[in-house]
Amino acid sequence: MDGPYLRLEETGDIRPLPHEVTTVGRGEGADIRLTDPSVSQLHAELVRRGPYVYVVDLGLSRNGTRVNGRPIARRVLEEGDVVSFGGARCRVGGLPSEQLSPDIELRRGRLPSSPAANWTCSPPCASPPCPRRPSWLRPPPATSRRPWW
Repeated sequence: MDGPYLRLEETGDIRPLPHEVTTVGRGEGADIRLTDPSVSQLHAELVRRGPYVYVVDLGLSRNGTRVNGRPIARRVLEEGDVVSFGGARCRVGGLPSEQLSPDIELRRGRLPSSPAANWTCSPPCASPPCPRRPSWLRPPPATSRRPWW
């Protein structure tokens, strides 16, 4: 099968996810209908965004939605994840695998410096707290009061 799909664990049926948003539920209007009585009429949505698929619990059910046994509100799915809609279990397939080399180191980007760090006075002032510096850039005044705690 080409593209992402759900395989119903109870029956083995494969349901493709051809649309940008696919609804899951027990009701007649759901794109993927499940007959399990623990599934709500309109239980969840499966949303495709580029190469990713995520599941969104619509909050209309008593039994909730779980991914790999953990309750979720919204979660990006990976190949082989088990999604439970109430008592109905489905396995996700057909998702592209990430093409990351194990040698690549992922780092957080450096935060930009604050305006206070880049502020300069021209001509330079002799005293450290420059009177021409905007008040919101000045350090808070030193206090001799002890904290209340």
